[in-house]
Amino acid sequence: MQDILETRAILFSAGLAGLVGSLLLLRNSDYALPGRARAVPGAWLAAGFLQAVVMSGPLLWGRFPPAMVFGLLNVAQILAVSLVWLGAGRLNGVARPAWMACVPSAIWLVASFIPSVMALQPLRLAVFVPLAFGPLLWSVVDLFWFWRRHRVRAALDMAVLVGIVALSLLVVFLYTIAFPRMPDRPGAVLIGAPGLLLALYVAMQPFLMLAVVREWDSIEESGRREAALQAGRREVERLHAGLPAIVFLSRVTMDDNGLHIVRDYRGGDTVAVLGWPVGDLAGMHDLQAIADYGGATPAEHYRQTVARGEHEWEFRIRRKDGSWSWIRTRARLLEVLPCGGAEVVGYNLNIDRERQAEARALAAARLASLGEMAAGLAHEIRQPLQSISLAAELAQIRIGQGDGPEALNRLDWIVEQTQRTSDLIEGLRRFARGARGESFQPVCVMTAVEAALELVRGNLRGARIEVEIEMLDRPLFVQGQAVLIEQVVSNLLLNARDALAARPPGAARRIRIAVAAWRDNTVRLSVADTGGGIAEEVLSRLFEPFVTTKGPDKGTGLGLSICHGLVKDMGGYIEARNDAEGAVFTITLPAAPGQAAS
Repeated sequence: MQDILETRAILFSAGLAGLVGSLLLLRNSDYALPGRARAVPGAWLAAGFLQAVVMSGPLLWGRFPPAMVFGLLNVAQILAVSLVWLGAGRLNGVARPAWMACVPSAIWLVASFIPSVMALQPLRLAVFVPLAFGPLLWSVVDLFWFWRRHRVRAALDMAVLVGIVALSLLVVFLYTIAFPRMPDRPGAVLIGAPGLLLALYVAMQPFLMLAVVREWDSIEESGRREAALQAGRREVERLHAGLPAIVFLSRVTMDDNGLHIVRDYRGGDTVAVLGWPVGDLAGMHDLQAIADYGGATPAEHYRQTVARGEHEWEFRIRRKDGSWSWIRTRARLLEVLPCGGAEVVGYNLNIDRERQAEARALAAARLASLGEMAAGLAHEIRQPLQSISLAAELAQIRIGQGDGPEALNRLDWIVEQTQRTSDLIEGLRRFARGARGESFQPVCVMTAVEAALELVRGNLRGARIEVEIEMLDRPLFVQGQAVLIEQVVSNLLLNARDALAARPPGAARRIRIAVAAWRDNTVRLSVADTGGGIAEEVLSRLFEPFVTTKGPDKGTGLGLSICHGLVKDMGGYIEARNDAEGAVFTITLPAAPGQAAS
């Protein structure tokens, strides 16, 4: 009797614990997943409540006939384990109809009305155990496979618990068959270890159900988020693929071996921009194998990006068909990493059309400058031609007189003037052709200035302008292109001529050119005039396109804008200011390697 009372207390306590767990499962039913998973907590919730009700059965022992105890309570018990099986199946993706969970309990209900079955304990167990053991064992299989497929650890824990209960139920049945002397009274098979195990099962079952549902929901939610993230990434890549640009994200790290660049993301139309399919670029992080970066390496550009926060550079890239394209890269510091490196985001643009437009503008500017130089050049060419003609006549006379030495002197003069004319024409031809195909190289600044002066000397002489030159006693070299420097200087000289030509009679008409070494390994070239200066409202916008101080019939406003672009392309910058006498234009260019002035 004491064992039965103790069993009643244990089972009743387990029932209360199971009821609490079922209430928690009900309260957290929002964790159920949509669709087929919605039935999982429903079936398991009903199983938890039924199991808790069954555990109150020991309170009815001795108060109601055994048929009720063995019949109705066992109907609820079998239905409870069948609902566990139904939920486990649906959890595993098996579409089992709800009526199948009622079949085992219906069979037991029919058997409970057969007197011979209820009269004998072995016969009762022979009917009850298969009806309960089958769904329990099947639930173990479903839960195990669900764990194998989705790695929900709580499902494996629940499978272990259900498997132990099913095994203990089988052991009790076999023990009863082997030892028929077991007392045949309600609850006899639940005394001792079986009762404790059942109590443990009933108390833990709802909590394990709740753990399975919540863990699965967490895994599925994580999967949905990952799927949404991947879908978003695919959509972003699809949009980027339609852009006429390449967007990139790079990680920059620095150590004792230098700066390292790792490209984490690249998206965009690589064929249109770079001339290479994205598959061919998979192993290229910085494009050095197919690119010409000029003087600075990609690492140096990235270092400047990290230091300044933002940086822009241009380079050439050899396309897959062998042609070359110009690319502009604009990068911005995104984040400084804890390791000391940085994340850099940016984009690449193909600027071939822009370069072609710039080339056409440069050609137009050169032709415009040549047009302005025409009158002065005609004088510069006509003068040596006249000297050649006169010298030739004198040489003929001296030869006729037999004065050989004097005739040779005249012939030498003809050769000298011919060479001067040839040099002038060659400088004019080079100026008109531009710098096509030339790369940056050391250029003597004074040589470029003298070449520009030779081209515009006639224009300056016609306007009665005096030119002063200040320079060091040694040549200064910059990294650039001679023709581009000549074009910039000649443009500044012609602008100065126009400003000085408008001065009143008697005013000083002077241009001062100075070349000097400057700080940060650069060379400065300044062109100053006595033309009275530039209006303040124009000075701040002087290098913008179509800004001019000349009349509509004398200028387009593109000259200084083009000069600004040419100097920038050579890695320098140009500035304008006013002094006491007039305008001062200052060009700063990087000194040539190994020949920079200190």
